[in-house]
Amino acid sequence: MSTVGNIVFSFLMMSVSLILIVESIRDIVSHGDNPDDETNAFHVPAIAAVSVAFTVKFGLFCYCWGLRQYPQVRILWEDHRNDLFINGFGIMTSVLGSKIVWWIDPMGATILAFLIIGLWGHTAYRIVMFVCVCLWKMNCSCLLGYRRMLRSCNKSPILL
Repeated sequence: MSTVGNIVFSFLMMSVSLILIVESIRDIVSHGDNPDDETNAFHVPAIAAVSVAFTVKFGLFCYCWGLRQYPQVRILWEDHRNDLFINGFGIMTSVLGSKIVWWIDPMGATILAFLIIGLWGHTAYRIVMFVCVCLWKMNCSCLLGYRRMLRSCNKSPILL
């Protein structure tokens, strides 16, 4: 059942990333109405919150790294690994968008969304292939057992 949960979680993360892409495109298009703004506002509470999240995720990443041989912990380890990069890149693009040029922030969000889709798509693909191989092996062993049973039934004096 854990593999099904991991696949659902992967597709959930990819779906959220699609929403992030749509919102970033909407932000880029709507900013054309006010071309006087060269930069976005600098939001200290948002940067502080993401920095705290980055620190907590780093601690969880280190904790899960030692236990990643378990499938459920491995998916959490991958999530923390991805979040470390995403939060670090998000802080960078937010600060650059508020200090240099406004479009760096939504462009960074779009890049991150495509990265998330790629990372979680790879994770989902790996899990689906694992399930397919397991089902194929189970099916083959069942077919072999079924063939043996037919052969033994054909030799049985009861069926003659």
